[in-house]
Amino acid sequence: MRNLILFLIFLGIAGYAAKILYEKFEYSSLVEKTYAYPDEIKIENQNGSKIQVTLLGRNSNYLEFKQKDGQKFIYPIRSLSEKSQILVMKYPNNGIEDMTSYLSSGNIEMNDVYIIQLEDEIHKIEAEIERLESKANATRSQTELRTIGRKIDELREEIAELKEKIARRQ
Repeated sequence: MRNLILFLIFLGIAGYAAKILYEKFEYSSLVEKTYAYPDEIKIENQNGSKIQVTLLGRNSNYLEFKQKDGQKFIYPIRSLSEKSQILVMKYPNNGIEDMTSYLSSGNIEMNDVYIIQLEDEIHKIEAEIERLESKANATRSQTELRTIGRKIDELREEIAELKEKIARRQ
């Protein structure tokens, strides 16, 4: 009889613990989200501005979305915050075949494409600067440090020129 009572107490405690664990463990965590278009998401740009959009598609560099007012946009993925970039890249790489349809429909102008190309070039140069800075941190040669420093200065001047071109276009 004593063993039966101890067994029932143990069973009660185990059941209570199982109930608590079940309540903490959500069913939704078992089901992986399916990333498909169209999808309502909140994105954030690198300046911290957030917006709720309907994601319509993406390619390797741009995403297409629709705002609540129905207006469609394409936007460079690299201009998003890191968190938003990770989110957007989970979606399939389709939906935007090319930008010529946007050019012909007037949703994006040739000037915008030029600015996007200039911004792409700036990002490539910034990546090169980061690579050179890490190389400079790894070297002990003063000659190599001066050479890398001059190259970084040249690249920063090039970035300034590209930013000036962008400012003239806007």
